[in-house]
Amino acid sequence: MLNTKHITKDLTLRTLGLSDLHKLMFLQNSIVVQLPETRKNFVAVKTELEFADRMTNLGVMQGVFTQAAGSEQLVAYSCIALPTPQWPTADLALESHVTLPYHHSELAVLQSCVVDSDYRGQGLLKKMIANAEMICAAKGRYNVMAKLSVANTDSLKGFMSQGYSVKLAGQALNDGRKVFFLHKDILSDCDVSGLSAVKLDPASDFAQAKQLLENGYIGAGIERTTKAAHGYLLKMVCAQQRMPILNCA
Repeated sequence: MLNTKHITKDLTLRTLGLSDLHKLMFLQNSIVVQLPETRKNFVAVKTELEFADRMTNLGVMQGVFTQAAGSEQLVAYSCIALPTPQWPTADLALESHVTLPYHHSELAVLQSCVVDSDYRGQGLLKKMIANAEMICAAKGRYNVMAKLSVANTDSLKGFMSQGYSVKLAGQALNDGRKVFFLHKDILSDCDVSGLSAVKLDPASDFAQAKQLLENGYIGAGIERTTKAAHGYLLKMVCAQQRMPILNCA
């Protein structure tokens, strides 16, 4: 069990337990209700039983709390799912022809990273990611992955600013939405700063991004732009070849 960490003057981060289930369900449902229809699938909605499994059998959950009226109020949470031989990709829901190059014993999957709208812009996602990586390292899980909708540019930006790269692209099996699979080896960093980049809109250029990912490229960053339909461009670099490539944006 992790000790409580004070991450700001008013906010603390700690491991969640079964006594926190009602707070988890309340925050999840409150956030989903507030989201527009086009963004509701950004949150991987889970039942109380699924949350309980993540806490006790399948991984670790962490939450960020503030004090309200003398009691703790949950304002953000995330799950670190730990694959097993019976659950080797921790519900990454890969397309049928796609396999992961990581053994389940060295893999962790970050799921359900959610921040209350009143507390966004304070770096809570980054703090939860950093804390999750410490948990993963302590458990020998050095390959960390996450699955995000290509339209969820805020979360993409948050993960990629922490050193994650897009390694795979596909369609979610449950609703067909376009998703990116992000990865970070927390033991080593891949320096791609010297490589030329193809810059693509994550959503409208998804097919091209998917093709590049299947041919030795990675999504190495995401940058703000006024030209892209969703306000951001994904920077694709050919890390496999380790040489400059043509910019076809």
